[in-house]
Amino acid sequence: MSEDYPVLAESLRRHKAKTERDARALLRGPSNCMAFDDWYNTRHTMLNQAEVICVNGPPGLDRYRVIGELVVALDSEPISVLRLVNDEIENPRSPYIAMLQTPLLNNILPPRMYVEVLASHLRKRVARGNTRFVLTDFPHDLEQAAIFEEDASLVRAFVLVEGRKPQQTTQAAWDESLAAIRPVLEKLEGSGRVFRINVDQEPRELDDDIEHLVNTLKSVSFNIKVLLAEDVFKPAAPSQS
Repeated sequence: MSEDYPVLAESLRRHKAKTERDARALLRGPSNCMAFDDWYNTRHTMLNQAEVICVNGPPGLDRYRVIGELVVALDSEPISVLRLVNDEIENPRSPYIAMLQTPLLNNILPPRMYVEVLASHLRKRVARGNTRFVLTDFPHDLEQAAIFEEDASLVRAFVLVEGRKPQQTTQAAWDESLAAIRPVLEKLEGSGRVFRINVDQEPRELDDDIEHLVNTLKSVSFNIKVLLAEDVFKPAAPSQS
């Protein structure tokens, strides 16, 4: 596989190559076309094998009980996406070094770069035989979710951990997190992929809710409505009066 496909991909994006035809029109020479084929096929084929579950929630809530149960019951690999991306940013030998050295707005990696780094790591894991993943700290917002489903993989389930705001969490951080997550949930509620777990309830009730979630995700009858990402996330058409 071509080692420079992440750089090539980013170059194509900078030139606004939004379709395969656009990308090929921007390329010159057989080696570039082969590199593009490598990049395109890897992105759109390998991750079709992946089963991805995202666990998210406001800061300060204990998500690790839910994550641990899902990882064990579904034989999945847990990945802290925030830690993974930060480690890549700090790695001087990262294959994404050209992308990651671009100026960051408010020290935040742009959503498409963020997702590209995550998808690259998932592809490597799928190549080694891992196909089930529980992602934490992802997605941060609607744009990340849309890009991930468009460029990488459909998400089998979004698990929202809910509860009362902990004292150590500021109201501003709490509100900002909820405001970013809410649009993702609103877009996906209709596809039957959103599950909510309240970690403040009695231990037995929490156990029952987690068990129900695990059994639902393990059941062969659990069928998400497979919608193309552009259909799920595209803006609603203006109403005609």
